[in-house]
Amino acid sequence: MTTYLYLHIGIHKTATTTIQHFLHLNREKLMDDHILYPEFKKDRVAHHPLAWNYLPPKKERSPVTINKLKPYLQNPNMNVLLSSEDFSAIQDPSKIKKDLDSLGVFNVKIIVYLRRQDEWLESAYNQKTKTGSLENLCSDYDKKRDWSLLLKRWEESFAQQNLIVKVYNRAQMPQGIIADFLDIFSLTPEKFTIPADSNKSLDIDLLQIKRLANKMEVFLPLGKINHINDILLQNYP
Repeated sequence: MTTYLYLHIGIHKTATTTIQHFLHLNREKLMDDHILYPEFKKDRVAHHPLAWNYLPPKKERSPVTINKLKPYLQNPNMNVLLSSEDFSAIQDPSKIKKDLDSLGVFNVKIIVYLRRQDEWLESAYNQKTKTGSLENLCSDYDKKRDWSLLLKRWEESFAQQNLIVKVYNRAQMPQGIIADFLDIFSLTPEKFTIPADSNKSLDIDLLQIKRLANKMEVFLPLGKINHINDILLQNYP
């Protein structure tokens, strides 16, 4: 059975997508360091379908059961690493704990990055505006962004000593998020392929332009919106 299973649960807006692209690009190199990053057909880059198995069903979701992990758990020299920010939305982590126990996985470490709430809100608003939303992010802010409640849920199921809690603060990560993440495994980024940052934010002027455009309620597919955002970021003086 695998040595450790590391569950990276996000949270959102802590460069989780960048970390996932890094892990996807470096699957083979990571195996040289005894880290196995499973690849599911439904999502090759991250493990959102696995997290969806523990969230309320939605029409657009196609969950993957925990049994999909079985082939990846047989090598005693490998640590298995899973990543999805949707894990952080699970309200009862004891369910995934029970399923992992049933597979004989008892050595589980939970990795979570936490971001100062005001900075999180600013980043989340930027992202929502980029994708065309006018959502009010403050409506249930206190309940959803109380990190102590998030940690308590996971601590109750996996024990405090198995939580690896990291602070997402660029000033505290002089070498970047990838180097900070790799440090958990006592690795350095030199031999790995480093992807470009994902989900770059719009500056304040572009954000205002995009917010006003959203108010016009003109529907555009997300791919088109991302393309427009890329052009704005590349060409705005």
